[in-house]
This record gives sequence, structure tokens and C-alpha cells, in this order.
Amino acid sequence: MTLKRRPALPTDKEMVYRINCAAYRDLVIAQFGAWDESWQRDHFAKKWNPDRYSIICSGDDAIGVLAIEDNPDHIFLSEIQIDPSHQNRGFGSRAMKELIAEAQHRSVPIRLRVLRLNRARRLYERLGFIQTSETETHFYMEWREKN
Repeated sequence: MTLKRRPALPTDKEMVYRINCAAYRDLVIAQFGAWDESWQRDHFAKKWNPDRYSIICSGDDAIGVLAIEDNPDHIFLSEIQIDPSHQNRGFGSRAMKELIAEAQHRSVPIRLRVLRLNRARRLYERLGFIQTSETETHFYMEWREKN
């Protein structure tokens, strides 16, 4: 199945929120002890900007989201979420490899932060990201093209 990205539309907001919940609920409960639906919905509403999001599609099915901030000196990967029903099929790896190719083309690093208990950290490490710092809740990581 082919993987493609399309720009998010304002009408994608609820679908993106549903994917966000499916991808993060268990992780948030494991790391923070509870899922507060009201807080999560408010937090999502504050960060929602369709211009920052792309919808990851397999065929015609929306299976995930990617949110990036393009800065002149780096790409900040704000979010990548694959719906759990589509995880472990290589979609996240393929989306990340495409983002790495974009960074290589622009000769800029990719930076991100990942929750401490998020198993995606292992994917980032396999793709060459290194930890640059940490907080009580997150690891900060960076990918740079090797010279």
C-alpha cells in the first residue's frame, strides 16, 4: 500500500483529535496516571492549526497525522501519530524516512520531543536521532545528517 501525505483541512479537526486520543490515551495514563478528557480536548484545541498538520494516508484511508514546524535552521517534528489499528506496519518509519529526506534536501536537522514512556523513542533512535536533553516528562532528540 502506498503512503502519501495531504494537507489537513479545517474539517479534519475531529478526525485528528480521534487519532490523537487513540494514539496517546494509554501512554498518557501510563505516564501521568489518568486521562482528563476535558483537559485533553482543550489542549488539542489550543494547538490545532490545520496549516501545521498533514494527514498520513494509506490508499484513501487516513491512518495518521504529522505536524511539523518549518524553521529556517531546522524542522521541528511536533507530532507524528499513527492510529493504533495501523501501527507496527512500517507506516511511521516510512513517514519519518520521508521527513528525513526533506531535511537532507534542505541540509537542516530535525528536532523533536517524545514522552519518556513513548515506545516511538526506539524508532527515532533506529533512524539516527540522538538524545540532546531531557525533562521530567520528555526526551529531546535531534537527527543530523552525518558528514
